[in-house]
Amino acid sequence: MLFIPLPFVVALLLLILLVQATRRVDAPSGRLFIALIAIYAVLSVLIGLRWGYGVRMLLPVQSVLAAGWASLAWLSFRGLSDGRAIQMARDWPHLAPGFAILVLVVFWPAPIDLALIVIYLGYGLALLRFSMAGADGLQMVRLDEALLAHRALLTTAVALIVFALIDLLISIDIRFLDGSHSAAIVAIANLPAL
Repeated sequence: MLFIPLPFVVALLLLILLVQATRRVDAPSGRLFIALIAIYAVLSVLIGLRWGYGVRMLLPVQSVLAAGWASLAWLSFRGLSDGRAIQMARDWPHLAPGFAILVLVVFWPAPIDLALIVIYLGYGLALLRFSMAGADGLQMVRLDEALLAHRALLTTAVALIVFALIDLLISIDIRFLDGSHSAAIVAIANLPAL
């Protein structure tokens, strides 16, 4: 019987969302969200390969993309508040998490899980704080879409915090229980995404 990991189903749904979004978006901030959805879809496939089929050789790519995804989430929503496009002179610090993970992959892989937890938690809390301004803080969003955009902001903030907690649970499971529950943790974590 063919086994399809839940993250693959999430990736399929994200691809459908991606196709719909590419038909409607033409603003620079919209393109950031398209990139955000695309990276999340790729991450879902990589997670499915890792926990569904035991493919570990792509873990370094998954780690770097995960750090970049958190940064891109921040930049995407910030763009909805001020309309500013990404500028290297101003936004280079948001490249640091992905670069730091890349350096860790090459030179010292041991703390990658801890670093990703810190990155997810940091950007999740930053987005949560940003969401406190309410829908009015997203000035570049049409008025009739402001509430939906604010919900997306809040959902992304909570998702990043939950991802940090899931990564923490998986790390604890691998360290103390030989990873016997990690696949189940990943499956359960993907149910809300569906």
